[in-house]
Amino acid sequence: MNNKTLLKFLISCFAMILSLGVQAQSIIFSDFTEDFKEENKFYYTDWTNFSVECAQMIIKEGGITPILEFYDKTGEKYLYSLLEKNPPVSNGGIDISKPMILHLMAGDYELPVKWYEFGVGCWIDSNKYQSNRQIMSATGKSFLKKLFSCDFYYLKLSPVEAPNKIYKIGPFAK
Repeated sequence: MNNKTLLKFLISCFAMILSLGVQAQSIIFSDFTEDFKEENKFYYTDWTNFSVECAQMIIKEGGITPILEFYDKTGEKYLYSLLEKNPPVSNGGIDISKPMILHLMAGDYELPVKWYEFGVGCWIDSNKYQSNRQIMSATGKSFLKKLFSCDFYYLKLSPVEAPNKIYKIGPFAK
């Protein structure tokens, strides 16, 4: 198949998809603090933001580990890595009325939260929650709860990086 034929085929496929009424739907929930700046989205992909010691720690630890701090119904605190499978939460499950805090760790060193995106879906249908809040608002906690009922979910620390698959937490897992 030559290039012109291939191009015509792709255009006709695209026109057929549009005629069937298939649309891309993307819902973005933004939840930023007042001091947020647009350039902060790229904080974690610009190595000039980190001291030499901090950069060495990130490399040594194999990257940044997102840790979610939350509490169960009895008030017991949990720290779960979002990059690993976690055991269920006992004592009545996660209490979303209590704080949920995102910690970005390189070993024992905690990095500041500048921007992150939790998301679900693909090109056709996707939902995203973007924030720079370390302590999640009610919107963020609600989005996270819905997120863990889906099949494909991710975390990004910069718009230009590849998404990291995250794992379901305790009672949010089905």
